[in-house]
Amino acid sequence: MDRKSPTEIANFINTAFLDPMKIYQPLASLPPCDPNDSVLQLDELDIYKVLASLNPRKASGPDCVSNWVLNEYAEILAQPVCSILNSSFNEQQLPISWKTADIVPIIKSKPVTEICKHLRPISLTPALSKVAEEFVVSKHIGPAILCQIDPNQFGVIPKSSTLMASISMIHNWSQSTDGSGAAVRIILFDYKKAFDLIDHGILAEKISRLPIRKAVVRWTIDFLQNRKQRVKLAIDCVSEWGDVPAGVPQGTKLGPWLFLLMINDLKITEVSTWKYVDDTTVSEVVKKGDTSKAQDAVSTVENWSSSNGLHLNADKCKELHIDFKTTKQLRPLDS
Repeated sequence: MDRKSPTEIANFINTAFLDPMKIYQPLASLPPCDPNDSVLQLDELDIYKVLASLNPRKASGPDCVSNWVLNEYAEILAQPVCSILNSSFNEQQLPISWKTADIVPIIKSKPVTEICKHLRPISLTPALSKVAEEFVVSKHIGPAILCQIDPNQFGVIPKSSTLMASISMIHNWSQSTDGSGAAVRIILFDYKKAFDLIDHGILAEKISRLPIRKAVVRWTIDFLQNRKQRVKLAIDCVSEWGDVPAGVPQGTKLGPWLFLLMINDLKITEVSTWKYVDDTTVSEVVKKGDTSKAQDAVSTVENWSSSNGLHLNADKCKELHIDFKTTKQLRPLDS
């Protein structure tokens, strides 16, 4: 077999990462622009505070604008960066260069025989885009999502953590089985490439329903449109650019919040639910002699996932039973 050059390898990896997205249709249009509206109007002090707080050790994106430069020279750069961001907000669109990402593949397990399975893509995006996103998230998107967020969501939410989710689960299960003779059936759901395989059309509809300015809706939807990525193996070894018609961009400020919005309307009334971003856990307390109805909850998740264009990873969806009785009353669910 012919030995591939480093650039050919980079192109091969980028094609493999993008291949699952081919089934999605890219966003064709944006909401109409209202010239009398604006996303935000920032001043130099706003920009200076954000630039001065940037982590100088963070890697730069495809634009090669380093965090350390923005941080070190924040006082000088605050005025031009302020003008750039305000122009973007007034036009309700992002510069094309802000919609690009360098993907650095990290080996998860060896040998690497399947690109998407054995390599983890680490996304590096432009620093100026993340500065702009931070203002949009803090002023508009974050508050709008938080006012309607599922109370069972623990991921990304301020003052929340995996520890709080774990404590809530363990408390619920311990209390349910303590001397009651009941059993607990737990189902853990996992999505295939959850952040990458999101239909932009469905997400754009959910963004449009947020109680925020139309200008912010347009800017946020434009954030998803016409994105591109390339795989970077070294400073002088990158792949060709490839279109990204689906997913919420990792390595961005907006990405996690948009995923929360995407999964927020997954409601499962039959059981207790815990969400941590893309990880969903449900549990049902089955009293002694009762029949489990967890299959209804599984069907609810399957139907919601299908209608929202998300794909469950059957190999990683697990079932767990907590039952202290000598004679177990639970049987495995239908696969």
